[in-house]
Amino acid sequence: MASLDEPAYDVFLVHCEADKSTAMHIDGVLSKAGMKCIASFKDNLFPVGREILENIKYAVENSRLTLVLLTKESKNSPWVTLETVLALEKSQRLKHLCIRLLLQGIEKSDERELKVGILGNLPHLFIDVGSGDWEDRLVESIREPCPISKILPAGNIALGQVYSLVVGYYGYILPALKDGLTKSNYYFPGRTSLKFFILLPHDSKTYRTITDYEQRIRHVGKIDVTQKVHVGKPREYKVDLYSIKDNSVTDDLCSLVLGKIKEELTDESIEKVSSPVTRLLVAKEGSKRNDATITYCNEVAEDSKVAERIESALEAHGWKFEDGTGHSNFSYIGCGKWKIFVLSKEGLQRKLLKPQFIAAVTDSIDENRLCVIPVLRGMKIQEVPDCIKWVTYLSSDEGDCEERLIQTMKGEEMIMETRLPSGDVATGLAWGFILNYLPIPLLGMYIM
Repeated sequence: MASLDEPAYDVFLVHCEADKSTAMHIDGVLSKAGMKCIASFKDNLFPVGREILENIKYAVENSRLTLVLLTKESKNSPWVTLETVLALEKSQRLKHLCIRLLLQGIEKSDERELKVGILGNLPHLFIDVGSGDWEDRLVESIREPCPISKILPAGNIALGQVYSLVVGYYGYILPALKDGLTKSNYYFPGRTSLKFFILLPHDSKTYRTITDYEQRIRHVGKIDVTQKVHVGKPREYKVDLYSIKDNSVTDDLCSLVLGKIKEELTDESIEKVSSPVTRLLVAKEGSKRNDATITYCNEVAEDSKVAERIESALEAHGWKFEDGTGHSNFSYIGCGKWKIFVLSKEGLQRKLLKPQFIAAVTDSIDENRLCVIPVLRGMKIQEVPDCIKWVTYLSSDEGDCEERLIQTMKGEEMIMETRLPSGDVATGLAWGFILNYLPIPLLGMYIM
C-alpha cells in the first residue's frame, strides 16, 4: 500500500460524461509522460459494487493531484463540484495545493464565467485537443509543487473582519433595530420588515451599490437606529433601507447588501405570486409527500431516543415525516424533502445505515441540492467517514439540537455550488461562519 508521501497515482482526472473523449486524450498525454492516472473510465479503478462516494474519496486521497477538466458542461455537474470540494479540502488539510484546472473549448473572455468562487485563485491552463502546444505545459504544471500560501496569502483577515462585524456593528444595531425602524418615517405596517437581512451573493462578487446592478431594488434612505459610546465618543448608528419590488408586491427591508439577489427574485418555479421576503425565507414547495424522513439504527437504544426527540420536535411544528428505519430498499429516501439521519459509531457498524446514508447523499448530489441532515450522537467529526465529511452536521449532544434542526429545515436546500468556499481559505471560514452560526443568534436562538 502506498504511503501518503508516495501516492498510488499521480493524477485523478475529473470530468463529466460529455467530456469523456477529451479526458481520455489527456490521459494518453499524461501516460506518455510516465504519469499514472486514475479516472472513472478506466477498468477496475472504479469497481462495480463499491459506492460512488467511496470511489471518489479513494481517488482523491490516493492521487498526488486532482486534475479538473473544466468546461461549460462540467461546470453544471454536481459530481464534478463534489470532487473539486474534496480536492480543496485535502489541499487545506495538507497545506499543499492538490488540484489544477484545465479549461477546454472556451475563450479566455469566458474564464470568469467558469472560475467562480475559490476556483478564481487556482492555477489553470487553457487547452485545445486539436493542437499539441499545451501538452508540455500541462506536464510541467502538474510536476511543479504549489504550497497553499503561494496562492492564498490572505491569512485569517477575512475571518477577523466578520468577527469584528458581528460583535461590533451587529451588537449595537440589532437590539435597537425594531424600535428605531417603527419610529422612522419609512415604516409602513404590513409592508416593512422588522428583520435585518444579510443578502449573500452566489458568485462572491460585491458591488459598489446594489441599485446599480438590480433595477427592482431602490435605496429608500437611512434610519437612525441607536446611539452608543464607542472608544470614549458618542456615535450614531444608521441602517440603510431598501425597497424591493417584484411585480405588484413591494417590501421594505433593512439590509447590509453583500451582493446580487437577482437569482432569488426570479425564481420561476413558484407558481403563486408571493412577497420577495417570502421567497427569501421560506423553502419552495416540492412534490415530496413528506417534509422529512428520519433514519436511524433501532438496534441502538440511544440512537432511538435521539430519533424520538426529533420526531417530537417535528410533530410539535406540524410537519409530516416518515420513519425510515427497517426499510430494506432505499425508495423511501426520495419521499421526504429533508433526509435526517442519526449517526453513531455503533449505528454505522450495522449493515444498512451507512449504505442508506450514502444513497441519500448521492441522491442529493444528483439533484444538485444538499438536503441531507446528519445528527451525530457521541461522535466527533474525525470519526465521520471521509467521503461524507463535507456535509454540515448537527450534534445531539448539544442541548439545542432540535431547535437548530427546525431552523435548518425552515430554510431552502443548499445548492451544491455553495459548498465551494467563497474566496480563499480564510474567506471560506468566514462564509461557513455566516452560513452555520449566524442564523442561530440572528433568529433569536441562544447557545449554552
